Amino acid sequence: MFACLSLLNAHASAGAEAPASLSAAEKRVAMVMDIGATLAILAGLYLAFGQAASPFKGAGWLHAKLTLVVLGFLALHGITRAKVKRFGNGDVRALPGFVMPLYFVLVLAIIVLAQVKPF
Repeated sequence: MFACLSLLNAHASAGAEAPASLSAAEKRVAMVMDIGATLAILAGLYLAFGQAASPFKGAGWLHAKLTLVVLGFLALHGITRAKVKRFGNGDVRALPGFVMPLYFVLVLAIIVLAQVKPF
């Protein structure tokens, strides 16, 4: 996702005269982002429900982490995919200013939550 957001920022700063190859690269990186998100969701579901002992009992940190992932990363994923499509259609406008800081705050919060879990 970070690579795709960086490409979108570069495309927006280049303006409408950016080459079509930049849009093609954005589409390829977005496809890799989609595959990565799908694999992460499937692995998370397996870890959550594929075990005999439920990790949800008494794991408030896990609920907080899943909330950040679902509300934060999936929303950012949707914003990123919409921007890739718009940029491909020639509608080149800069990303909202909150996107990159939000990405880093989410990553940091999820890492912190994963580290404070009880063993």
